[in-house]
Amino acid sequence: RPEFFPRLRGARWRVDVSISNSSLDRVMRPSVSMEWTLSDGRVETFEMSVDQFQRLRYDTAKQLRTMQETERHPIWRIVD
Repeated sequence: RPEFFPRLRGARWRVDVSISNSSLDRVMRPSVSMEWTLSDGRVETFEMSVDQFQRLRYDTAKQLRTMQETERHPIWRIVD
């Protein structure tokens, strides 16, 4: 089966807290750093706020639940 988009092969994450900064508005605000390894060998790294990370978690869980509900729908059952 052809692969049109790379798949996620691995994920690493960590929470960083900046204790001091020249820009005082970001002091003591945590951020989440993510590193994704894709099936085509690329490694993508990015950073997001904790609020963005929580939204990502929520949206991902919601989509997985929707996929599971769709797969359980009677129309997808094979009848012999």
